[in-house]
Amino acid sequence: MSKKAIIKRLSLVNFKGLRNVVIDFNDTVTTISGRNGTGKTTIMDAFTWLLWGKDSEGNVDSKFGIKTNDAEGNFIPDLEHEVAGTLEIIDTETGSVETVELRRVLVEEWKTEKGKTERKLKGHHTDYFYNGVPLKTKGEYDERINEIIPEAVFKMITNPYYFLSLHWTAQREMLLQIAGGVSYEDIAKGDTAFAALIERLSGKTVEDYKREISAQKEKITKELEKIPTRIDEITRATPLTPDYAALNTKKEQLTKELNDIDEAAASAAEANRIAYEVAAKVQTAINDKRSSQHALVFKAKETARNEAFKKNETYNNADRKLQQVINDERSEASRYRSEYDRLTNEKKRTQSTIEGYKQMQNELRERWYKVNAEEFTATESLVCPLFKHACADPVALAKYNTDREAAREKFYADREERLNKINTDGQRLNEMITSQEEEANRIDKALAELETSHTTAVAK
Repeated sequence: MSKKAIIKRLSLVNFKGLRNVVIDFNDTVTTISGRNGTGKTTIMDAFTWLLWGKDSEGNVDSKFGIKTNDAEGNFIPDLEHEVAGTLEIIDTETGSVETVELRRVLVEEWKTEKGKTERKLKGHHTDYFYNGVPLKTKGEYDERINEIIPEAVFKMITNPYYFLSLHWTAQREMLLQIAGGVSYEDIAKGDTAFAALIERLSGKTVEDYKREISAQKEKITKELEKIPTRIDEITRATPLTPDYAALNTKKEQLTKELNDIDEAAASAAEANRIAYEVAAKVQTAINDKRSSQHALVFKAKETARNEAFKKNETYNNADRKLQQVINDERSEASRYRSEYDRLTNEKKRTQSTIEGYKQMQNELRERWYKVNAEEFTATESLVCPLFKHACADPVALAKYNTDREAAREKFYADREERLNKINTDGQRLNEMITSQEEEANRIDKALAELETSHTTAVAK
């Protein structure tokens, strides 16, 4: 599985003089430029330290000075030195994308010795985080990093001098990894001698094939060494010249015996042939009888099968008709129940609406009585609010009486307007109630028609 790793963000806290820096990388190329000493190398060191705990030249953090110094060049105590990075890992085969957050923190360990108040720096330890989860060991963190990108591969693609510094065997291994590996079959292509060799390997490695050939050579060498001894043994075991006259006599005797046996065998073969012909005729008759028997049995079975099929067809037709009737009845019952429930619910809603309108009528009626019972109230004389005696000023009394009469007229005119408004609302509610009652009657009529239709369908 091949992967593509893209850095999206890098943040540095108290790292080599950079107190708090965040760099967001774009999707193509991010350029970091500046004069010498502005921190370009520091950013590269932060990225390599985040991954492998080293700077861009391969030095561990204890050597290249990760801590932040003050103006006098002394490192500032009680600081955690942290680098965090966000990577986007893309599976180039499936296209799936995974976002990974890495964080490495160098923590100072300060201790106060017994009986003293001054703290001393005793050492450091490093904390590792993967997607916000703390990891127990550096090995676990390194294993996660190696799954993303091995250190050697990173150096290979970022440092043109790294490859030249490797031993030739490591160079060859790395080139083979980059090329995807070269098999013996690839070497044998285009060379018949090599191709024949690959075919003879038959799944063996070249080393196994070498050992096999060596063992065969050793075995053949041992056999060659034994050949002179075997020649001598065969020479000693070779008999003297035979008596050909005696052998011819023996041959003639054996030939006569063989002819006698052939004649006897011929007679027996003839007898066997006759017996075979008789047996064949008997077997043919048996086979004919069996064929007739099988034909009769087959015909009887076929007749029974056809009759059974006809009976099953009649049964199946009747069953289908019955199922159709049952389904029709179920459909009718379901349709009836659905329509009945719908009309019933609609009637309930209509009745509820009528009751609501009547409740509103009652409220309007009570309001009408309440408004109609209102009377204008005002004193007949003008009383001083301070001394509580009747005013004797005729001008003030005349103005008060005029204003009181105008207020009376306005009060009764307003009361009349409110009563008319209540009457209008009541008439509108009467119309709405009448409309809803007509709707309820229509629903009752529809329910009666539905019941009649359902009863007729069930009777059929």
